[in-house]
Amino acid sequence: MENAIESFKANALKLSEALKERGIDKPALSPSSPFLRASHEIQTKAIERTQNQLKQMEIVPVRLEEFEKLRMICRFHGVKPVAPEVYERLTNDMAWEILDFGLNQLYRNETIFKLGNYTIEDYESYTPAELFSRPMSVLKPLVEKTLQVKASTKIVDLSDIPPYVIEETQTRLKAQFRIQHSFACPLKSISSNENTMFVFASIIEPLDPSRRVSIM
Repeated sequence: MENAIESFKANALKLSEALKERGIDKPALSPSSPFLRASHEIQTKAIERTQNQLKQMEIVPVRLEEFEKLRMICRFHGVKPVAPEVYERLTNDMAWEILDFGLNQLYRNETIFKLGNYTIEDYESYTPAELFSRPMSVLKPLVEKTLQVKASTKIVDLSDIPPYVIEETQTRLKAQFRIQHSFACPLKSISSNENTMFVFASIIEPLDPSRRVSIM
C-alpha cells in the first residue's frame, strides 16, 4: 500500500511539472486524498495511466499541432487510424483522448487537463461517472456509438448526439461544461491489423456560472 502511494505521488508530481512546462497549472495532489480511499484495482490502473501519460508526453514536443501529436502517439502504441483523414479533422481546440475497447484511457491531450477544478489525483482516483453528472439521455447513444467504433472501418461521426452539459460532482464550485462530441476513429494494430483502440474527440467549453443549467 505504502509503495503504491509513493509511486502514484511521484508520478502525479512529475506529470504536474510536465504540464507546467506546457503552461498548464494543474495541481498534482488533492487535500482530500482520494487515492488513499481507492480500491487496489483503481490504484494500480492510476499508477499505470500516469506512467504511460508521462512516457507519451516525453516524446511529444511542447509546441505541436494536435494532429501531429496524434501521429506520434499512434506510433508509440503501434497503431494507425483506419481513416487517415482523421488527421485533417482533428483541430487544435479539440479535447481528445485515446481509449481501448474496455474504455480504459490510454492518453488524454492537454486540453482535457486544462479543464475543470480537479487535481491529477482527483482525475485518476475517481471514475468519469463519479467526477461528473450528465444527462441520462446521452448515455444510451454514447454506448451505441462506442459499440459501432469497434467494428468500424471508417470515422464514426458523433455530431448527431446533441450538445449537453456536465457538472463537477467532487468540487465546491460544481463547474459546468458544454460538450459537443465530434467523432471517434478506430486505431488498428500495425501488427495484427485489428482495431485495438480508438481516438475520441469533442469540443468542451466551460459554461459561465450565470448560464448554469439543470442536469436531467
